[in-house]
Amino acid sequence: MKVTLPATASGRCQPRRDHVPIVVEALLAEARSASSDKPAIALWRQVQTLLTDEISALGTRGKIPAWVEADIMAATIMSVAIGAVIAATVNLDGPDPTAIGAQITLLLGAVYTDPGSRPGA
Repeated sequence: MKVTLPATASGRCQPRRDHVPIVVEALLAEARSASSDKPAIALWRQVQTLLTDEISALGTRGKIPAWVEADIMAATIMSVAIGAVIAATVNLDGPDPTAIGAQITLLLGAVYTDPGSRPGA
């Protein structure tokens, strides 16, 4: 499934801020529910599985360090993404989610290129 966000005049994609509380509330309500019908959580898990599979494939091809655990990295990326969107919704004057994503990307890139920063190093 491809998700397209509306672009602003500057060309940056912007999520609809008014949808963020709805999505968060749906996830929380489903997490608390005894019902087995949980479409929002099912979608979350599908996206995380796709991300896990892609990270695993990158590891298999030697494109990322062997110490990267695909399922944990996928959960980390998902957590940062939802956190960045929530932060941008709550704090309209705060950092743009794109800038947050850029920072985490640079941080992960620095960890990859600095042998001293690897776990067990």
